[in-house]
Amino acid sequence: GEIARETGARDVAEEWLTETGGALETIPSVGLEIRYKAINRALHERGFTRVMELACGFSPRGLEIARDGGRYVGTDLAGLGGAAFPVLRRIAMREGIPADRLRYQTADALNWDEIKRAAGFFHGQRFAVCMEGLLPYLSMEERARLAAHVRKLLEPLGGSWITPDIAYHELIFKSFGGLGAGSAFAREAKKRMEIVKARTGRDFTENGFSGEAEARSFFQDAGFEVEAFPIHEGGATPSTMRLLDEPSRQVAETMLYAPRIWILTPRAGAAR
Repeated sequence: GEIARETGARDVAEEWLTETGGALETIPSVGLEIRYKAINRALHERGFTRVMELACGFSPRGLEIARDGGRYVGTDLAGLGGAAFPVLRRIAMREGIPADRLRYQTADALNWDEIKRAAGFFHGQRFAVCMEGLLPYLSMEERARLAAHVRKLLEPLGGSWITPDIAYHELIFKSFGGLGAGSAFAREAKKRMEIVKARTGRDFTENGFSGEAEARSFFQDAGFEVEAFPIHEGGATPSTMRLLDEPSRQVAETMLYAPRIWILTPRAGAAR
């Protein structure tokens, strides 16, 4: 809430999203909450207290990790980082979070020197890389370059790469078949992807894996052990679910179980 107020998030959303009205505008919030919590759960279960987040934007994850005694470096491109990082630093200062536990640094995930420099924050100790929302923007060539960079960062230390981005859209759209509100949401999602394509030149459909099998093969070939788990493994119902009407709740419940949280760990001795 505080981050949204400081950044005018509502105005940005209204500019980028089509106007559907009603619960369809809220369903994406459920998906965002689910994937955010899934990453946090995976980090906790694997014992990671040091985390690098790629394309972090305005994510509050670093504030939470540093407040709990961990170490976090968030990275993003200069444009978004220039807007996000001062806001996050102000909040950290106001909450008394030590600067030696939290860093925000401009870095392009596809630039090896920049992400290597950011990883120096961990002083050679084991850490995890996480991201949410970046992969759909990348071409296959860019994904291969990113995978090579992340593997090179993590292999010497035994870290893992944690993300829900892989085959996410394909799973969601297939799972919406037969749901009344689901077809409407799929149409809206397609419109939103067309807006992204028009404004960024990035085509989510063209860039996407054909499905989970192709995604697994891609990352195995890139030198990773691949694990995938349900993105929501029971427990508390997402808080955003209470904002939905019944038909939309059926769609949102599909989002609890169709996608995966992926844990990619460099395979020792794999060819580079």
